[in-house]
Amino acid sequence: MQVFELHFNPKKVKEETAFDSFCFEAENAREKKMGDLYMVGQLSNLLPQNSGFLQELASVIKKEYYLGFQRTPEQSFKESLKKVNEFLANTSKNGNVSWMGNLDFGIFSFKDFILNFSRAGFIKILLLRDGQIIDIGSNLEFQDTKPSYPSKIFSNMAKGKLVLGDRLIILTQDVFEFFTSENIIKDLSWVSSESSLKEFLKSREKALSEISGICLLLIASEDIKEKKQIKGKKIKFQNPLKGLFKINRKLFSFNFFSFLGNPLRPLVRKIALPKISIKKPFFLSKPTLKRNIILVLALIFILSLGYFVFKGEREEELKRAQLILEEAQREKIQAESFLILMDKEKANSSFQEAWILTSSLIEDQTLLRKEALILRNSLEEELLPLNNIEDILEPELLFSFEDEKFFPQKILDFNSNLYLFNPYSLGLYELKKTERASSLFETSSNFKLAVALSDSIVFFSKPNILLFFKDGEWSKEFVLPPYLEFNFSKMVTYNSNLYFFDAKKGEITKRLKSGLTELWLKSGTKKPIDAKSMAIDGNIWTISKENKIERYRGGEYQETLEIILFPYLESPTKIWTSLLHPYLYILEPSRKRIVVLTKQGKIVKQYQSDKFNSLLDFSVSPDNKTIWLLNGQKVYQIKL
Repeated sequence: MQVFELHFNPKKVKEETAFDSFCFEAENAREKKMGDLYMVGQLSNLLPQNSGFLQELASVIKKEYYLGFQRTPEQSFKESLKKVNEFLANTSKNGNVSWMGNLDFGIFSFKDFILNFSRAGFIKILLLRDGQIIDIGSNLEFQDTKPSYPSKIFSNMAKGKLVLGDRLIILTQDVFEFFTSENIIKDLSWVSSESSLKEFLKSREKALSEISGICLLLIASEDIKEKKQIKGKKIKFQNPLKGLFKINRKLFSFNFFSFLGNPLRPLVRKIALPKISIKKPFFLSKPTLKRNIILVLALIFILSLGYFVFKGEREEELKRAQLILEEAQREKIQAESFLILMDKEKANSSFQEAWILTSSLIEDQTLLRKEALILRNSLEEELLPLNNIEDILEPELLFSFEDEKFFPQKILDFNSNLYLFNPYSLGLYELKKTERASSLFETSSNFKLAVALSDSIVFFSKPNILLFFKDGEWSKEFVLPPYLEFNFSKMVTYNSNLYFFDAKKGEITKRLKSGLTELWLKSGTKKPIDAKSMAIDGNIWTISKENKIERYRGGEYQETLEIILFPYLESPTKIWTSLLHPYLYILEPSRKRIVVLTKQGKIVKQYQSDKFNSLLDFSVSPDNKTIWLLNGQKVYQIKL
């Protein structure tokens, strides 16, 4: 693996933000069995006591990863995630919770072209292959959120095989947004040496001097004798390689002993030899005997006291666990009573309350963990049918792009055909559903967003370009937002008007048919800042950063839906509906499912499958009878 670390302006970044990268190369035969380990981290809203927090995380992960050489790299990676979750949970229990919601961290291991990776928070993971840019990190759990449970920060991992020449690009948020806005991610595909990297940096010296963060570039190669570390340091503008970037030949290594000093260094000094005198054995001295008896009795007392204190704590822990288990059993009995009364909604709610209680006992490793596991298993047997989960063993495959070397990220339905594109690549694919055949439309720019109108498809391209595709022809218009520094992340349509969502500002911009724009949200109303997705049917629906579904109407916040759903929504990525559709559709890749709810938040259906292992996007037919799911390079369809 060839490694290039780019640290942009680490001294310019705000004091309350820290970022770093860690690259550990296997140093001996035992470590080489596990391969190499890489990490990228950023901590925002930094407090003084957390100045070394990222280094601590890296140390915990590295130590566990290289600990068991009888394990496979995948097994070691999983154990490392468990260990770092334990570390974070203990850190929180000890009162240090300031990192929660502020940590972005990515972990990667590489051995024999097999890549294992996981992340928390916003770390963008892109793969460059055959001219395509693939967002391989989009399906990891907590994709765009920062979980509030320390034991679940790193709750999912992904695995894949790289091929020779693949480029893995790991970016912190500011660097990713800059690279995307400047459309330069593809340019990294030409970087293969120190000289080509210098050219890349030099040509963008001024622009790169304005950003802060990390870009870690990993190039899959067979035999790399020299690894490089490039750390950005903004000092002067004149020469990007003299101040803005510092190039070192040595790969970063975490040298714990250099931090502690040399514990093996001998301390040499002259010592005067002592005089030797012979005294009576201690047991012949009565005062010494009495003193030792007193010491022994004191030790016995201390040990006895410690035993009773420990026993008391264990009894208190057992009593607390018994109370929680009894409360869970009462909730279960109440739920069964609701079932007799045919009140499934209340039964579902009570079963879920019981499930939460038993899960707390299991996660805390209490004395009644075994009993809690048995109870939780019985609760899940009741919850699964109540929540209308349909497990699809063999979903119907409509089409695969594996032979096309095309890696779609978005899909939408228009005029009986499906249209697919990748925001990072040129080209638009048309998939004819009846013939199950695809065709490519060449494009001069890539698209970030798209929606289907009554007679055309409209694509949004940065910074403010609208491209209309109708009958195979293209036309161009522009969006003129009512404020500067906009960054649209979602686009929906209602009554031929377009609505754009800026997640950072929480603003919704309405573009009228005439081309004029206006802010849709009224002054003073709650704004959906950092919402993950948006849909419209007259109401505007959003998924908040806390994974709540919120409804807006007439420019004002109306309500947050109370959803009784099992399993819970932990990391949904998309919500969709329309005026013609009676339901809300929610995609959750981490649980391999799509959830269908009424617009009051009641469960209609959940479709899940082990084959849904790389869910990216979906589209629903106008007659509400079919869902098309984009899963990696495959398109599945579900008949409703």
